[in-house]
Amino acid sequence: MKKGVSLTSKDIAGQTKKTRSTPSGVCSIERVHVRGGLPVIDYALIKNSILGNSYSLTIFFTDEKISEELHVKFKHKPGPANILSFPYSTELGEIYLHWPTVKQKATEFEHSPKEHLVYLVIHGCLHLLGYTHGAQMDSLERYWMSILLDKALSRNIV
Repeated sequence: MKKGVSLTSKDIAGQTKKTRSTPSGVCSIERVHVRGGLPVIDYALIKNSILGNSYSLTIFFTDEKISEELHVKFKHKPGPANILSFPYSTELGEIYLHWPTVKQKATEFEHSPKEHLVYLVIHGCLHLLGYTHGAQMDSLERYWMSILLDKALSRNIV
């Protein structure tokens, strides 16, 4: 995808479609019907390390209703999903997160909520590359966590 190419956002949640200009290599954070502050981690560091600098990634923080709709529609599971990943091409993808579910699930992994968020963004990026759950993905998650966790949490983001 070339820099400045305009695209229509996939309307997977049944929301109004919007057109935006998405330069190559962007890592943007969007909120959909979410109020309040969002956790600050270095999303771009994770994206660039795993997917590369030219990959365009949008990370959506959604409300419970949208998260559950997506979970039912695409995974046929009830309740909100902590994360869903949607690869659209080898250079473009989206990750959907439901922050309350991320925080709730963090204790199961003995993570703080922000540590679990780093883990899930890594997890989502691996799905965007085509990995599925299993020993190879688990190994890659441990590898990337060992490299990126401290950096993603401590980097000063302006």
